[in-house]
Amino acid sequence: MKSSHIIAIVLAVGVAGWIVSGQFGESGPPANASDPQSANAAPERAVPRVQTRVLHAEDLVSELVLTGRTEASRAVVLRAEIAGPVVEVPVEEGAMVKEGDVIARIALDDRSAKLAEARALHEQRRIDHQAASSLAKKDFASKTRVAETKALYDAARAAVQAMEVNIGKTTIKAPFDGVLDARYVEVGNFLDTGIEVAQIVDLDPIFIVAQVSERKVGKLALGGLGTAEIITGDSVTGTVTYISRIADPETRTFRIELEVPNPDFRVVSGVTASLRLPISSARAHKVSPAVLTLDDSGRIGVKSVDEDNVVRFHPVTIAADETDHIWLSGLPESVRLIVVGQEYVQPGMKVQAIDAGATDGATPESGPVESGRGA
Repeated sequence: MKSSHIIAIVLAVGVAGWIVSGQFGESGPPANASDPQSANAAPERAVPRVQTRVLHAEDLVSELVLTGRTEASRAVVLRAEIAGPVVEVPVEEGAMVKEGDVIARIALDDRSAKLAEARALHEQRRIDHQAASSLAKKDFASKTRVAETKALYDAARAAVQAMEVNIGKTTIKAPFDGVLDARYVEVGNFLDTGIEVAQIVDLDPIFIVAQVSERKVGKLALGGLGTAEIITGDSVTGTVTYISRIADPETRTFRIELEVPNPDFRVVSGVTASLRLPISSARAHKVSPAVLTLDDSGRIGVKSVDEDNVVRFHPVTIAADETDHIWLSGLPESVRLIVVGQEYVQPGMKVQAIDAGATDGATPESGPVESGRGA
């Protein structure tokens, strides 16, 4: 027999013996089928883990943001109504004043003497009129005499009143509560009629005024609430009390006023303010932009987990975009949102959901979740 035939026979016998032995490369004993842990180990590793957080809808208020300025509710310039030298200025500039406080006094000069003379003449005319009236009742005086004395009496009374008014004009008083913003006279100045004496401003309430475009003015209403951030750092809240019905012919904008209480005069007039006026409100969810994903058709949305731990896709609309988060509309009032691992699971897939706020250190086993993607 040839040697090649012998080698072939040996190889055939060896292969047959290997097949019969049933050893196909197993290196250890078979797993115990009755062991539940070994039976469930593979299915548990096959279910991906994701992190979830339950979110509830909140009120999203759309605001109209305007740049404006503060403005005093009233400002008047006091002027001299009678000529004379200034003899007193009891209030300093910048001081708070009450209605009726004296701002300046003009010298009386001979006005007191003239008032005394007018009063004496008034008394004389009164007596003359009474005497004429008494005599007329006894037919000792004519009706003409009575009428003459009555006219003289009335004229004397008017002269007294005129002198009292003139003397009253020598005292210049604050017309309302406010601040003495400026004083233009000093003791010794001689004032003619019409000369400016001081300016009083009323800062309570104070107004935040701004201009609204013709496209936005229709969204505002009288009585609406608003807030303002003053450039000085103060934050105030007030009510819209005025909306112009006539546009500025140059800018096509409308003036609005937000009335703000200012009892301590903390907010001053003429400074810049950022005005925020709510114009609408809707329910939305506040989330991190990182939770957004796309479905197979390219729609933007988020993924959630239902009560059976099955992944669901929700198309959404971005209602507002802020510095570190966004607002989404189109979601249920409450939703169990996937915040980590949403890119690696598909709708309809069964997952193991872990609360993102848990403190037991549990994290998804799958590589994608461990990569650091999070809400």
